[in-house]
Amino acid sequence: MKKVLSMFTAILVLVTILPASSFGAAVKMPLRVEVNGERIYFPDAQPFADKNQRVQVPVRFVSEALGADVDWKSATKTVTVVLDSDSIILTLDKKAYTLNGQKKQMDTAALRKESRTFVPLRFVSEGLGATVEWDAAINTVLITTSDMSASGSNSASTGGNSSTDPKEPVDSENPKDPAKPTNPEEPTGPNGGSDEDTVKEDVIHGFKVYYNTGSKLSIDDDGKYDKLKSGSFVLGLRVTFTTKGRDYNKQVEEMEAVLRQQVESKTVDTIMAYVKKKKVRGDILETKVFKDDTYEIWVGSQENEDTSLKIYMK
Repeated sequence: MKKVLSMFTAILVLVTILPASSFGAAVKMPLRVEVNGERIYFPDAQPFADKNQRVQVPVRFVSEALGADVDWKSATKTVTVVLDSDSIILTLDKKAYTLNGQKKQMDTAALRKESRTFVPLRFVSEGLGATVEWDAAINTVLITTSDMSASGSNSASTGGNSSTDPKEPVDSENPKDPAKPTNPEEPTGPNGGSDEDTVKEDVIHGFKVYYNTGSKLSIDDDGKYDKLKSGSFVLGLRVTFTTKGRDYNKQVEEMEAVLRQQVESKTVDTIMAYVKKKKVRGDILETKVFKDDTYEIWVGSQENEDTSLKIYMK
């Protein structure tokens, strides 16, 4: 007993005399992104710093947070980003890119990671006319869009070290979460295409979907090229809470309409009753799996994230 007491006393003394910085140095805030002072929450794939210490973000972020149109061409492995009069074309694993028709060079490249397309945040954002700063004190990338800059509004900062080049963050990839099934391909989605004012119809493995309806329901597919077999990813739908101009009720209605085309009615009823339990971003939906004779549907959402619904073949 005396030995235990002596050991405890020694540890207590050691903790008391060590400077606070000895403990604080090991604490690192997760990598964050803010647009016009508002934190952006990534529902599945998370931003990270690549080997060149450039922040990479899922290409969906560009369309949903910055309001740009994104087009992915798997044949050429190119991502085209268009916002107003600005146009950027990036090729996976290539440092050369095109900005408004002019050839330019980066010190990094767009890439694929865990079946996601990522693009360099600084080059894309600045190419679209935004201002990018790095605040080391809070491990955060601060983006101010051109329309906010013109009105004199600036992104919030805590006064940490900042520059126009966010080259200091460390990789903060989150571990895989069952509520966040991976998506094999980045779709054009409701924000994609060349004309957001035109409703577009598509058929994905027998499910008819519509883009640019104004709801901001996110639609994920796997490229539609592979033949489906047991366990294959069929289609993903996301009720978005972080997208500007979203219409929650319309997203839920569109999700239900898509499901009812192929999924058994009773299963759809159960799924939608669960989906509707999350009405605000702070609610949590534990991951649940729903099944009918043909499909297996995964539904889940973490706090401050979108509601993800993934359809797989049984």
